[in-house]
Amino acid sequence: MSEDDDMCEIIHKMKVTITTDNKRGSGTDDPIKLYVGE
Repeated sequence: MSEDDDMCEIIHKMKVTITTDNKRGSGTDDPIKLYVGE
């Protein structure tokens, strides 16, 4: 159960990071790689 919670949290963080980054319009790849790497 805790693993599912972790995945949901990671995906949520990814979506937030991607959305924030798209608004900035720069460095989109870096935060995605950081989250996927972890």
